[in-house]
Amino acid sequence: MRRRARIVGVIGLVLAVGACGSQTDLAEDRAHTLQVDVLAVSTAAAAKKWDAVESALTAARKQLDAGLDAGEISTSRYHEIDAALDRVAAEVAAAEDRAAAAAVAKAKSEAAAKVKATATASPSADSTSVPTAKAPSAPKAGNKGKGADNGKGPGSKHPPHPKKDK
Repeated sequence: MRRRARIVGVIGLVLAVGACGSQTDLAEDRAHTLQVDVLAVSTAAAAKKWDAVESALTAARKQLDAGLDAGEISTSRYHEIDAALDRVAAEVAAAEDRAAAAAVAKAKSEAAAKVKATATASPSADSTSVPTAKAPSAPKAGNKGKGADNGKGPGSKHPPHPKKDK
């Protein structure tokens, strides 16, 4: 907000410089044209339309040069207005750089928040994850790893012992 006030202040200076001139310093028609161009710079800067700011500054500089060439502006007044336009251009460039840096920082912050939210979110019921197979349980301690045939399967050499009646 402070920078915008500074830009508007510098633009105001340009307008004042253009409006205060005598006929020999700055012709009235040329002053009015410059004021319109500078107002376009101010409006575009307030809206953060950087391409429009550049176009308006270029137009103001062309008008300033044309006024000097046509003898409608004195050399000293030309330099005053040119320096004011340079200050406006520098302020606008700084404001544009800050806006770009803020946009990058915001994008990084949003991306980090999204990653954090994704990492901490619990899986939902409609998740597309594949359930894992349940691992087989270990054999019971009393069985000692032998089946009903006591480790002597159907193809073993020794048949199972018959039960004795008591």
